[in-house]
Amino acid sequence: MLQDITERRLREDRLELLSEAVEQSVDSVIITDVQGRIEYTNRRFTEVTGYSREEAIGRNPRILKSDSTPLAVYEEMWRTILGGGTWQGELLNRRKDGRLYWEKAVIQGMRDEQGRVQHFLAVKEDVTERKQAEMGLRASEEKYRAMFENMAQGAFYQQADGRLVDVNGAALELFGLDREQFLDMT
Repeated sequence: MLQDITERRLREDRLELLSEAVEQSVDSVIITDVQGRIEYTNRRFTEVTGYSREEAIGRNPRILKSDSTPLAVYEEMWRTILGGGTWQGELLNRRKDGRLYWEKAVIQGMRDEQGRVQHFLAVKEDVTERKQAEMGLRASEEKYRAMFENMAQGAFYQQADGRLVDVNGAALELFGLDREQFLDMT
């Protein structure tokens, strides 16, 4: 008796392809049960967090919690995903070795045929370098602003088209104008 297994083989091939795509993703992938116990992690999770798959399975993702992310963020996340929505946000987490890292996370429920949430899927991108660059830029801007504002000499900044875009307090005092009046002189 012969049996056509073409359709079954195609499903198996697609499943294998999907599995390899998730395993080789540049983002961390975590699947938990509805109680939040980790059931699956991909390779990137281990690379980013330092936790092996074996160490993570059965534990709650709070093993990554740094206590630097406000509790309200986690409360909103749980409200959203338990309500059937997709939560997106950034978390400051802690690697196994104690170092902090930033990740942008998208978390949603995985539903069965009846529409009931059976698992949660989290896809997380390590955005530590971007966050550090943003913080460095912000610090540099604050330093510039403080130097500019505290100069004893009057100073202003004018764009190439002649439009005035900034002025310090010493210049305002010198001209006897407020900031709006001065910037409107263009």
